[in-house]
Amino acid sequence: MDVDVERHRRLRELFHAAVELAPAERERRFATLPEPDADLVAELRSLLAAHDTAGDFVADGLAAHQREMAREVGASLVGRRLGPYVLERLLGRGGMGAVYLGQRADDAFRHQVAIKLVRPELASPELVRRFRAERQTLASLSHPNIARLLDGGTTADGLPFLVMEYVAGVPVEEHCDAEGLDLAARLELFCTICDAVEHAHRNLIVHRDLKPGNLLVSAEGEVKLLDFGIAKLLEAGEPGAENQTAESQAADNLTRVHGYATLAFASPEQIAGGPITTATDVYSLGVLLYRLLTGRSPYELSDKPLAAAARIVCEETPPPPSKAVSAPSAEARKRARALAGDLDQIVLTALRKEPARRYGSVAELARDVRRHLAGLPVGVRPDTFGYRLAKLARRNRAASVATALALLALIGGLAGYAGQARVARAEARRATVERAKAEQVSAFLRRALASPDPVLGGGRQVSVAEILDRASVRLSGDLAGQPEVEASLRETLGETYLNLGLSREAEREFRRALGLLGRSGEDRDARRLADRVELAQALSDQGRWSAAGTEMRPALALCHARRERPLACVHALDLLGVAQQNLGRPEESAAAGREALALLRSRFPRERFELASVLNNLGICLGNQGKLREAEALHRQAVAAAREARGERHPLTAEAIANLAGVLDMQGRYAEAAPLYREALGVQEALIGERHFHFITTLTSYANLLWLMKRPREAEPVARRALALARDALGAEHPLAAYAENILGCVLLDAGKPAEAEGHIRTALAARRRSLPEGHWLIASARSNLGAALLAQGRSAEAERELLAAYAALTASRGPRHEKSRLTAERLARLYAVTGKPAEARRYGELAAPPL
Repeated sequence: MDVDVERHRRLRELFHAAVELAPAERERRFATLPEPDADLVAELRSLLAAHDTAGDFVADGLAAHQREMAREVGASLVGRRLGPYVLERLLGRGGMGAVYLGQRADDAFRHQVAIKLVRPELASPELVRRFRAERQTLASLSHPNIARLLDGGTTADGLPFLVMEYVAGVPVEEHCDAEGLDLAARLELFCTICDAVEHAHRNLIVHRDLKPGNLLVSAEGEVKLLDFGIAKLLEAGEPGAENQTAESQAADNLTRVHGYATLAFASPEQIAGGPITTATDVYSLGVLLYRLLTGRSPYELSDKPLAAAARIVCEETPPPPSKAVSAPSAEARKRARALAGDLDQIVLTALRKEPARRYGSVAELARDVRRHLAGLPVGVRPDTFGYRLAKLARRNRAASVATALALLALIGGLAGYAGQARVARAEARRATVERAKAEQVSAFLRRALASPDPVLGGGRQVSVAEILDRASVRLSGDLAGQPEVEASLRETLGETYLNLGLSREAEREFRRALGLLGRSGEDRDARRLADRVELAQALSDQGRWSAAGTEMRPALALCHARRERPLACVHALDLLGVAQQNLGRPEESAAAGREALALLRSRFPRERFELASVLNNLGICLGNQGKLREAEALHRQAVAAAREARGERHPLTAEAIANLAGVLDMQGRYAEAAPLYREALGVQEALIGERHFHFITTLTSYANLLWLMKRPREAEPVARRALALARDALGAEHPLAAYAENILGCVLLDAGKPAEAEGHIRTALAARRRSLPEGHWLIASARSNLGAALLAQGRSAEAERELLAAYAALTASRGPRHEKSRLTAERLARLYAVTGKPAEARRYGELAAPPL
């Protein structure tokens, strides 16, 4: 590193270590400095003296010096290669990282990305740790309005970097002004931003630096939330500051000292050093909304010393937005009238000094904005007759005079008002319930998800699954008599268990949630539908396809009862297709898959994640019907959709790649399939672990490919590992364990171990007979393998019986051209050649020939 850069870095480090100390303590600290730092002390004293007398002047000077050094260092990195990417130009610098425009350089495909690195001149161990934390934070988020994490790694110098979706856009305020967006369009855009932030909150992540520069809007009008560099994982002890860990308190202090959070958008608790919760982001969104509505900040902070600016944010109440735009012009007066009332109250509620008095969640804030747009009463306004009457009149402004008179007469008779009153009261009750629910959920999470005592726990690491199990046990006791709250938390636990591959535990939580929801209410119908679908997913992951199909019936009935079918109906049809496929009903499976695809494309054309899943499952169905070219096309579309939805390194993308490899190996294109399997396995093992259902599936399929490639020495350890994982993680009765048993048997057979192979194949056959209907092609495939093992041991009569039965079942269900049918015909040809029946051998040999 350049000497000047290193000197600046060390000076900055020493300055921030000493700035909070009393003068006497500073001198004691200086006396302990090592010899290489001794020549910095005089300069350091000068900087500290200037800081003490000039507020933030020195900090600004250091920042300017830092920017100059960063420009020099940043320019030197252009052209550098990081993995498959080349840094093309510097896009910008943040508090701890520099962002470059990158381009793939490995000719795999042309793709521009944004690459963020820790700035070398700031690469302290603490900042490197925080940068790695940002990478982990981004990996847990998946939302169309949050910039996607695509890849990550470490430079040759040991500095972490991350590769993100490149967003070619402008800050949200600039976009609104340049496009001349009216009030309604700005509010719609704001609601989209809220949805992205709420997604982060559901993943227990607070952004902490929401501002226009971190909210870019593309030329197509799509907003993207960026830069989780100072995001904070919600901790079990919050919101009480006394419960914060030393590490998290240190992180907050670092944030305040280095000034990474933008002061104009920082909440009072961020400035004062209070605990950081989701209310922090609610406040920053309040500032953003104020600026989008008025074109100015709620506080005048420019040219103010840091201490004075901090006092203003923490103590002064901003004027209502309607007052902030007051001006002589007619346009300003019109804007002020539009802001007065609901929008004033919404913004000021979000900007309250006390976190507990703000909106209980970002979702509540967005809900009030959307209700205002719809002309409905909002939760923060007094629920008076005059207020509801005014809202009703505004919603009907376009009515004719005669209709208006009739409406007034109706209101005078109270008939119409009674209906509106019921709606308003119901909405007010719902808002109250949601706020109470959020408080109860927060309190429960603090108790149930608190890190276990290392002494009581024997000093061992506690897994996420164990924490979830403890939370599940506590739910019934802690939330007794509150079924809405308990059901909501059980749904969250169920989804988390599913993501961890713990399908039995997920099934338990969704069944309990369904029991708590009861039978009435439109809102509950929507939740019951979603829970039924998730329950079916859990059953499907366990290989209990008949049970999954049973759960689909009430789910689909709920879908058909709704005028506009939600996205959960797509998932329901998709899962029905999976169940029918695995129960040996390919036509019904394809029909369900095609219906899911049609519904998705007509109602939810932007849902790329769900599209990848539906295309995957339909492709598998068509592949098993022998429609390999059509299946391959669907799998390639699935890979593209998964990459678009979640990026290169995501479990969904890895699963799509593995399925594409599967259809390629069914076509005998082994050289193309092998690297795809290895790519998928690498991503899955890194992201979801070796015990996850999808990793074990891919590993078993890769063992099968190695067997097909006649490489039993390589295949055997892979197959043994797959079987051991399937038995241990999923249980011996899981269909995937039977698949692994069957593949290991085939590998051992080719390795010259037919007796050992027979045992594994018989275990697979017995398991399949217990779980699948008679005549299923997987049973027939296992019988074919058993026949081959018997033939290799010279037990020709037994082998003939198994092979003939297998061939009949396979040709009936899969057709004579299917790979398993042809393999069985080849085995029969070998058997008849060995037993001296040349005519039969010749006939089956012809049937085994590959199609032209």
